[in-house]
Amino acid sequence: MKQILLAAVFIALSSSSYAFELQTLGSADIKAAEITVPAAAPAVSAEKQYQNLWMSVFSNPSWKEAQANDYSAGIEVRVRKVFDTMFNADVRVDMKSEWLSINKFGSGFSLSGSGTNLNMNEWGGNFNISGSVTGDDNQTKFINLTLFKVFDGYSYNVSGMGMNMSVSCTSINGSYDDKEYSKKAMAAIVTLALTAQVDKMPAQKSASRDVQRIWLSIRPSMGWNTVEASDPFSGIKVGLRKAFNDYFDAEIEVDNDRENGSISHFFSDTYEYRSSRSNLKLEEWGGTYTLEGEVYVKGNTPEMVKVKLDMRDTFGGGAFSVSEQGLRLMIDRRGINGEVDTKVYPKKLVAIIAALAMSVQQQFPQNGN
Repeated sequence: MKQILLAAVFIALSSSSYAFELQTLGSADIKAAEITVPAAAPAVSAEKQYQNLWMSVFSNPSWKEAQANDYSAGIEVRVRKVFDTMFNADVRVDMKSEWLSINKFGSGFSLSGSGTNLNMNEWGGNFNISGSVTGDDNQTKFINLTLFKVFDGYSYNVSGMGMNMSVSCTSINGSYDDKEYSKKAMAAIVTLALTAQVDKMPAQKSASRDVQRIWLSIRPSMGWNTVEASDPFSGIKVGLRKAFNDYFDAEIEVDNDRENGSISHFFSDTYEYRSSRSNLKLEEWGGTYTLEGEVYVKGNTPEMVKVKLDMRDTFGGGAFSVSEQGLRLMIDRRGINGEVDTKVYPKKLVAIIAALAMSVQQQFPQNGN
């Protein structure tokens, strides 16, 4: 027994002595002794893959159309039903706009255009989205998602790999894995979700062919324009750039007619649009705005159309409403919504009104809607 105890004490003292000597060894000693030091574990990547999407949805059953946008994410989608089995979509991702077409077959839909090929098939009120999207980097991603219907027939929960989204008539919110879905792919998925909503909108009495639906989206822009508004369905596009204080350059395009002009605001109660062909003045008097002047209209028989109408200030900061025979518009910082009877007023008037309203909005960058 004594021998066993002595052996244990000896081993303990030897181990302790070795530990003490190892602590005093230098790097040269370790290298000389060929002692291998384990490498540090690689750092875990902190790169965030999931992105949030918070889109506001605006629907108009009268015209069978819907719009969703998240300007902070740089995604905007507009869908309009053209015929019973055909839809058009205007999609904007960052600074690039694309025109897509959607066809309905039975109870399903097919989306195609610019590297996007997706099918959405219905089963029991739910939809399955499958296909591929090729991004600007020429990388093709395959998509397989399910839209599970919710109570009202217009709302869905979107489920799939790297996807958790909810769709309603007022919003499209959630998160997605940007390693699995590009912004372009997300815009295509939103397009199909809006298409399902638009297709279910109740039938409305068709409007006169002379009545044009107006839905101009106002958004910041890079390059030439400080801000721009466009509605590809009605063929209207407006660009506005602040040249210097109280003076703006404006570019207006309506169908095949393009016009360059300017807007001045040298007097506190007046905004004036001038071009080589048109001249309109927006004047404020006692809280009421009057728009008066002439608009040049291109056509087989070009003419100057005289205009005098009232624009009511609604919420300030460039928000107006127009209610005239043949012209109804609601204007805020997001866009211009309404309709125009082209037998009464030309579409070009709407474009000039948009430019004037946008110039007013630029004077109130922190206010308005």
